[in-house]
Amino acid sequence: MSPTARALVQRGLNTQLAEALHRDGYTLAKLRTLPRQALDELGILRSCQEAIIDGRPPIPQGTLHELLYKSRNTCCVCHDRSRGVVVHHIVPWAKSRNHDINNLVVLCSLCHDKAHTTKELTRELTPQQLRHHKKEWLAESQRARTSALFSPRSFSINAGFWDYFNRQRLVDCASSSQIDLESLPGYDDFVATDGQGLDLPFRVASKPRRGGDDDCSFLASLLRAVCERHDWIDLAGIWSRTQIRSMLIPNMLIALTSNHRFKPAGGPACGPGQSCTGYYTRQGIRMEFTFDLWDCTSSSSYSHHLRGQWICTSLGFVRSVSHSGGKLLIQSTCLAIGTGFTEYSGGTPAVAYTHGDAGDDWEESVNDETIHQESPA
Repeated sequence: MSPTARALVQRGLNTQLAEALHRDGYTLAKLRTLPRQALDELGILRSCQEAIIDGRPPIPQGTLHELLYKSRNTCCVCHDRSRGVVVHHIVPWAKSRNHDINNLVVLCSLCHDKAHTTKELTRELTPQQLRHHKKEWLAESQRARTSALFSPRSFSINAGFWDYFNRQRLVDCASSSQIDLESLPGYDDFVATDGQGLDLPFRVASKPRRGGDDDCSFLASLLRAVCERHDWIDLAGIWSRTQIRSMLIPNMLIALTSNHRFKPAGGPACGPGQSCTGYYTRQGIRMEFTFDLWDCTSSSSYSHHLRGQWICTSLGFVRSVSHSGGKLLIQSTCLAIGTGFTEYSGGTPAVAYTHGDAGDDWEESVNDETIHQESPA
């Protein structure tokens, strides 16, 4: 969405109309100079005209981005994704003076009209109904995003492979989220395989923590349960400075499918403590995390997948969002790294990779066309 269109949506315009006005060369400043009749002819509602002309405070950018993202830019009542949407105040601004996200809902133009229309002395969409529809739609959208994240792209035997889990952090998340570990698939096999129990440190100096399919099955179930209980963000869908600065906060769960680079960060040559930095850089924005290679799930992950460059999905919690050398830096605590779970927007199969020097810390990721294709081991 262009800055002009976003500014108009912040003042109540339909997203499709806002983009059309931007394409026709209208700016917020230009619209403010037009008479009411001209604004009527452009299709701008009187309530929106007041927000444009009278200088009503706009909906904060962060609130707008968060609401549209969580609502999937779709009306929470009819769920028709082909229609443009309006950010509607459940309790009208004139009464509430409230731009809080709890007072906002995403509606299409038709449902927005119903929210303002009375029939037989009652409103067709009451505030209570709007809150109910919003709650149900946000929950459904969250489930859909999580399901898509964990669904392999294909039914091939190599689809959906986990290369790394941050075991202790996952267990900590389970405790804080009140997840019943014993109810998850593979719990008994995991405890038997792990040998130490879930309350003890997972790193063992004598051998890597590679417990096989039962181990990964349980940890994958635990990871999914954690995602289902958190409002997580797909970074690929908000990869812009404006949206990242306005939406990301510490301890927010994030996911990114991209051409990650992996670079050794020090530590011993074998055993626990083999620190590795994973990162992705594009458009002056960098997301990075550090993890222990010793905790990879397999020998191929340890020696092959998480070296050089690899198109994969990483999940983690935001530690900080800051500026460094003119770049926007997102630092996170990694929960897991996997391959083949979600579509990669670059068009290259998610099993593609290259090896070699990871290059300069702020070097942009290579073009998708330069990545070799190969199936994971």
